[in-house]
Amino acid sequence: EKSLRLRPGYWYARAIAVCAHVLRGELEVARQALGELLARCPSFSEKHIEWLPFTDRKWNAYLIDGLRMAGYSEPRRKFGSG
Repeated sequence: EKSLRLRPGYWYARAIAVCAHVLRGELEVARQALGELLARCPSFSEKHIEWLPFTDRKWNAYLIDGLRMAGYSEPRRKFGSG
C-alpha cells in the first residue's frame, strides 16, 4: 500500500496487490485492483510478469495465476496484427 501511495502507477505493486487479495479470498477487491492496474497501465500484459527476474520461475507463474483468478486475460490480437 505504501508503494502505491508513493507511486500510484507502479504496475508491479499493483499486480502484487491483486494477488494478495486473491490469496485472502477477496475476489471482488482483487477485481477492482486489477481494474486499477489495467487503467493505470493499459499496455500491461503477462510479458511484464514473465520479465521479472525471479530465480525460481514458479513465482512468475504464481503471479500470473493470481491475476487470472482475479479475471485477467490476455487481449486477443487481431488477425494480421503481427
